[in-house]
Amino acid sequence: MLLKPNSRFISKKTRTKALAVASGTALTLALFGGCAAKSTRDPAGQSSAEALLPRVACVFEPTGPAAVLDVAALQGAMLAREEAGNVAWGVDVVSVAGAADAAKTAIAALGCSDSDELRAGFAPFAAAATPFVVVGATDPCLARLPGGDLLSFACYSDSAQGAAMAEFAHNELKARKFTILFEATSDFPIAVSQAFAARARGFDGVQVATVAFTDAMKVDAGAVLGGAAKPDAVYVACNATSVVPVIEALRRAGFQGAILGADSFDISDVDAASKQGAVYFSTHAWFGEGASKAAQAFAEKYRAKFKVEPTAFSALGYDSMQAMVRALESLPAERRTRAGVSAALRELAPHAGITGEIAFPKPGYFAAKPVWIVTVDAGARARAKHVSPTRIPEPNCAR
Repeated sequence: MLLKPNSRFISKKTRTKALAVASGTALTLALFGGCAAKSTRDPAGQSSAEALLPRVACVFEPTGPAAVLDVAALQGAMLAREEAGNVAWGVDVVSVAGAADAAKTAIAALGCSDSDELRAGFAPFAAAATPFVVVGATDPCLARLPGGDLLSFACYSDSAQGAAMAEFAHNELKARKFTILFEATSDFPIAVSQAFAARARGFDGVQVATVAFTDAMKVDAGAVLGGAAKPDAVYVACNATSVVPVIEALRRAGFQGAILGADSFDISDVDAASKQGAVYFSTHAWFGEGASKAAQAFAEKYRAKFKVEPTAFSALGYDSMQAMVRALESLPAERRTRAGVSAALRELAPHAGITGEIAFPKPGYFAAKPVWIVTVDAGARARAKHVSPTRIPEPNCAR
């Protein structure tokens, strides 16, 4: 079940964009510059020629704990779709609630920036044998879902990002005492916190404590920080809507050490929350000083179109749609079917995306991309390190 959003901690700008995505065909078309995208499947609103085109479903949630990530990813995807120009297939933008309807006709799908979203929305696509490019749902256990062989992951895994942050904190920050504070109501925080814990405990002389929470407004920061073994760093594994209130709770309780996070921290609101101490988080792309030329070019196009800064989820959406375009355009018209697209995705040659290598050679495959570690201090972001973890723990899929 999807959680309801805590809109108090989503900025006004983010809420406005999310509402625009949700508010219907006209606003969706306006937001994405006339691309063939709809907020719901609406055959009555299509021309007869458009209605006959093969359809690609884009599954994103405009509300909920990952809405800010999904909005960014959807915008990146639509930028890539626009760059593709005239193509002989159409795009339908749907929420998880609309997935079952979209799956009836879609020959392929992409989307989902959150693992809970994919678990909630994938079943009808699996039942229809529809290939699905996963934008940012990072739990490697998702590949074990019924029909998981249809999934192709554009993102790295929670195992990789959890391990990367543990190695960074140990090697670069010299932290030896960690408290892991995780949101126990969602799949992603549990998966990434377990990966961080497994890698951190692999170092000699490291102490790791774990604390669960279910409501970001009721985090007992004193309990997290109390006791004789006060942490050098706190690793916060939570949904995007919980990032700011948890950071603020820790700072109010007097914690001045490093706060560590995963890719859910890659939101604009974290900048203001960093004014009382440094925050570090793992993410999929970097657009600041030292960014690649491809990342810089993408960021310039994204800013020009949407008037906001891109996030790594913008880049994941872009890379996912580019891969979908490559797969579809490699096929003759008669092979633009579910089976045809599924085979084409597997046969794509590895290519450089904004977020690293994009390749889907086998089911459940996560590319071994380096993980960006970003530091945010007093509202300013900087690249801390590009980490290729030396050991990636096996996921705990029995949880």
